Amino acid sequence: MIGALLAVILTRKMPSAHMFLYWSCNCSSSGFLFSISVIFGDTFSLRLSGESFLKFGFFVDKLSAFFILVISIAVFAVSIYSTGYVREYFGKKNIGYLGFLYNLFILSMILVVSADNAVMFLIVWELMSIISYFLVVYEHEKPETRKAGFIYIVMTHFGTGFIILSFLIFSGTSGSFSFETFRNAG
Repeated sequence: MIGALLAVILTRKMPSAHMFLYWSCNCSSSGFLFSISVIFGDTFSLRLSGESFLKFGFFVDKLSAFFILVISIAVFAVSIYSTGYVREYFGKKNIGYLGFLYNLFILSMILVVSADNAVMFLIVWELMSIISYFLVVYEHEKPETRKAGFIYIVMTHFGTGFIILSFLIFSGTSGSFSFETFRNAG
C-alpha cells in the first residue's frame, strides 16, 4: 500500500523508472522475507472482526506462504523488466497511476492467497480483478486494448460466478464460509 501511495505522490518530483522499480522491489523483498519466515516458522493470522458468522481475516500457512513467495519472485522479475517498459510512457502517460495500480495489484494478489474465508476471498478477488482490468486498459486510447479489457472483465466475472457457486456448495456442506471448515468438512 505504501508503494502505491508513494508512486502517486512522488511521480511529479521523481519521474524515473528507478523509483518505480525501487518501490516494487521493496514490496517484493518484504513478501519474500515474510513468506520464508512462515515457511520455516509459524503461521500468521490476522482477524479483522470478532466472533460472528463471517470472520473477516487473513491466514498464512505454509501453502499460502509458498504462493506469496512465488508472487514475490515474479514481482521482482516484472519490476526489473518494467524499468525499461515504463520509459516509453514518460511525458505521455501518468506513470504514477501505473505504479499505483501495479503496487495495488501486488497487494491484492497477496491478499487473495491469504484470505481466511470465502467472503473475504471474493472481496479481494474482485479487488484484484478490477485493478488488473485497469492495468489491461492502461493504453485505453487503442481500440484493441479496450476490446481486450472488455473480454478480460467478462471472462473474470464469468469465472467469479463459478467460484461463488463452489463456495456456496462448500458452505452448504460445512455450515460456514470459513476455509478451515471447508477443509474439515471432507
